[in-house]
Amino acid sequence: MHSHLKYLPLNANSAKTICFIIFVVLFFVVVLPPYSGEASKVSSQATLPTSDHTTPLKPSDAFGRLPLSFELNQGQTDSQVRFLARGQGYALLLTSNGAEFSFNEPSTALRMYLQGAATSPRIRGVDELPGKVNYFFGRESDKWRTNIPTYERVSYEEIYPGVDLIYYGNQRQLEYDFVIAPDASFKQIRLAFEGAGKLRLNRHGDLIIKSGPHKITLLRPKAYQEIGKKRREVSIRYLLNTRGQVTFQIGDYDKRQQLIIDPVLVYSSFLGGSDQDRATGIAVDSSGNAYITGQTSSLNFPTGSPLQAAHAGGVQDAFVSKLNASGSALVYSTYLGGSGTEVATSIAVDNAGNAYITGQTTSSNFPLSNALHPTLSGSNDGFIAELNAFGSALVYSTFLGGRGSDEGLSIAVDSLSNAYVTGFTSSRDFPTTNPLQTSRSGNAIFKSVNSAGSWAASDSGLIAATVSDLKVDPSNSSIAYAAK
Repeated sequence: MHSHLKYLPLNANSAKTICFIIFVVLFFVVVLPPYSGEASKVSSQATLPTSDHTTPLKPSDAFGRLPLSFELNQGQTDSQVRFLARGQGYALLLTSNGAEFSFNEPSTALRMYLQGAATSPRIRGVDELPGKVNYFFGRESDKWRTNIPTYERVSYEEIYPGVDLIYYGNQRQLEYDFVIAPDASFKQIRLAFEGAGKLRLNRHGDLIIKSGPHKITLLRPKAYQEIGKKRREVSIRYLLNTRGQVTFQIGDYDKRQQLIIDPVLVYSSFLGGSDQDRATGIAVDSSGNAYITGQTSSLNFPTGSPLQAAHAGGVQDAFVSKLNASGSALVYSTYLGGSGTEVATSIAVDNAGNAYITGQTTSSNFPLSNALHPTLSGSNDGFIAELNAFGSALVYSTFLGGRGSDEGLSIAVDSLSNAYVTGFTSSRDFPTTNPLQTSRSGNAIFKSVNSAGSWAASDSGLIAATVSDLKVDPSNSSIAYAAK
């Protein structure tokens, strides 16, 4: 592992907030099904925890069981990185012979690498997840990275002769299994660390690693064999040698059978988070998928499936996340913003699964597509954006505002996928079409019936200072309900 990797830094506080976001959704929808992914070369006993069909999960338990998924690197980070993952409180970068954990501060990283390992092992994703990663970097579409696949596991084949390495885990912990083939030697495995203080073993046999203000614990490993469809535990413990390397001491086992060594990593931080993440809107489609929007100041925030783009700059960006109906995976999750500051306030979904988001932006380079108003008119404008059902493209995205201050506060969609937006404006030149009010004397409700090609006011002279929410009658799209 090289020390000059360029990685995406992580905000520690974001873990707490994204938990809240997922909790809101899971409260309504989830009882997770059993894990059913392929076990690859690892026995079924090494799969992720499964749920009890008869006992509903607590929201915190449901979040913890979401898989720690791995993005294939397709140019979103340093070229030495093969896969990356974002866990609860850290980002994990997998290279050819090791792993790097990045934390809150760009200068803080812990590198774990394998001494004497193969320099070019075969590395592949295993058990592809339904979600894709999308990175929207500003307005230039050639810099966007979309439809990046994610996997539940990453396999390193022949990392040592006769030894495979498999990374997997969930939002509470990371696991990596060494799979020792019959007649191969576990003694080849030597772990080394960079960016760590003095290693120590506690009285339980756990390996304690300090990296700046952070503490990582590698729980005492487990080892086992599957013989005659029965799991046989094998005694194992860590050893620290004089060169600071970590090896294993293993008791008697059948060398004619495959051996699994299963360390478990637990991360904790002593830092309080300085950035904030906030969920402000949620919608559910007819299939039970949940759509969440809000804003984040975190450079990285962990999710069930790490379908995150990079923070584009400024104080905070908007984000949009789609969680499947069972609550077991994110279908997509993406930042949405430019170099300024974004606030997302509301989200709606149409019958095709397209998501509609509104809010406010100060970014002149907010990502646009088929924009009705392609230029930021004031210090901050409202925005309206529609993402397709896969979260991989913007159907349209536009500014909406004048030379004053403008913000979209609520959005609704009728059965014909017409979008209705309400909010506030201080702009005397706010764009109008066939206005019921020709001058600023309240807040109009605006409606588009042609995919944002044009907008028309559809209120009756409301004089409220702010309209904070808007819903369309599902049985009669000509009726809208507005609230302050």
